[in-house]
Amino acid sequence: MENERSAGIFSLTRSDQVPECLRHLADFPACIAAGQGASVGSGSAKMPLVCGGGPDNRKCFSYCPSKNKWTEVGTMPQSRMHAGHANLDGVGLVMAGGLSADGAKPPKKTFLSDVIATSYGKRFQRKIPNLPRKVAGNCLVAVDKEKAVKQQESKTKPSLYSYDYFQLYSIGGFDGRAYSGYTFRWRSGDRRWTRLSSMRVRRTAPACGLVTKSSTRREIVAVGGFGGGMGRQALRTVEVLDLRMGRWRFGTSFPLEVTAAIAIPNGYSFSIAGGRDDRHRPLGTVFDYSASTGSWAKNFNAGFDKEGVYYHTAFTVPQNMYVINEYAVPDIRQLVIPPFAASPSPAPVPLIRRRRWMRSNT
Repeated sequence: MENERSAGIFSLTRSDQVPECLRHLADFPACIAAGQGASVGSGSAKMPLVCGGGPDNRKCFSYCPSKNKWTEVGTMPQSRMHAGHANLDGVGLVMAGGLSADGAKPPKKTFLSDVIATSYGKRFQRKIPNLPRKVAGNCLVAVDKEKAVKQQESKTKPSLYSYDYFQLYSIGGFDGRAYSGYTFRWRSGDRRWTRLSSMRVRRTAPACGLVTKSSTRREIVAVGGFGGGMGRQALRTVEVLDLRMGRWRFGTSFPLEVTAAIAIPNGYSFSIAGGRDDRHRPLGTVFDYSASTGSWAKNFNAGFDKEGVYYHTAFTVPQNMYVINEYAVPDIRQLVIPPFAASPSPAPVPLIRRRRWMRSNT
């Protein structure tokens, strides 16, 4: 892409491709870095939402495909960047912790511990408890609809019943003094976050992806980040959290030293897109993580341009943002890359090969 405000769309598969005329989305209204974004809503009605990023930025923007336009939809209570963020079904875009900076030169920075959530960028809720510590550069992973069994209290005959609950995991980060290996978990209905075992390597700005191995076994994989004491050394170490045991173990190292990358859901696993290496050079690569073997494979079908991208935000969107001759396109994972200020944005990879495309809100 041509400038720091560019946005694009691409696919992780090569079976279908996007026509050239639809690969570039409208430029973002502002240059941002380390913003928070997700695809919010339900089902085919999900739409991209991006909030904050950069000093003194409290605005939220949503993308309208029929007009190919980013529209300001709301304002956060305070500016926020480098926050752990994720989309939680039924809640929306959740932002935990982060860094707030004013527009002064140099800007005054404040580390945050509060957690805010919004469905469409208009109303912000604080129903989720604050994090136990102020932190920025943490990653946030949402785990939807876990099953639990609880004994129902009864004077006559106790019985068991099952219920669904949601979980959020806040991992790693930086508190202004040192890198963190802390892991905190929140379950819907809890009044506070629960501290789990810490990662073996303290790190900030890791990429964290959720892996589903079976209906009862899920894992969170933390990749790279800054570590090595107080130095800004990019890591290639990988750690895996077993959600049943609540313990970390080392996984297969990432092929490159990487930090400031993004983990993208990809089926039952995820992919790592972009980032920068130990020499602070932007990366234009995508690597897929195998849920069965725990290994990494370079995705040659979804590469960025040579300039690479980091401190960006990327997420999946429903494919029926676009339609063909009034028929919705079959669902395939695709990504929107909102802009960032640290380096030029990536060129999108082809998504679907069809004729007579048009944008639609349906």
